[in-house]
Amino acid sequence: MVKATTAGNENYNGASAEQTITLTKADQNVSFALPTNLTFNTSTGLSATALDSGTVSFSVLSGPATIDGSGKLVATSGTGSVVVRATATGDSNYNGAFLDQTITLAKAGQSVSFRPTGSLTFDTTTGLGASPTGAGAVTYELVNAADASKVSISGNQVRALSGTGTVQIRAVTLGNENYSGA
Repeated sequence: MVKATTAGNENYNGASAEQTITLTKADQNVSFALPTNLTFNTSTGLSATALDSGTVSFSVLSGPATIDGSGKLVATSGTGSVVVRATATGDSNYNGAFLDQTITLAKAGQSVSFRPTGSLTFDTTTGLGASPTGAGAVTYELVNAADASKVSISGNQVRALSGTGTVQIRAVTLGNENYSGA
């Protein structure tokens, strides 16, 4: 309560008035930014600012991601959108506040490593050994279709159909829901 008083003068008597002022907490804003996308099995740090001196906490509202023990957002899938909420609890001067942001998840890239097969003698077969860095079945194909008269490929086996020449074989994976093809 505030009280105003005037003593008066030769023309006016003294007077006083009281007024009640209600104090309320101020609203605040939370701000944080996420990268535009996050690839499968990677993480990004989270930080936010708010007007009060309290901490800002994060939670995943929807989508295939989690927040790990160190406060990083971790993509648990290669597709979808994730909604992250930053919440400031407020204090004696500021109301609590929150802000939601959306991030798009992307498939992780991968490569295929191919172990050398060496030379192959006419009318013999050897196994092809390729493996992706991520996931997905590996298939094999000739780089040059004209080489089909020199070798045949069946599954992960290559058979020499002639006694001379060289061929190039490509290993391919289509990937899966979390990894892109290579």
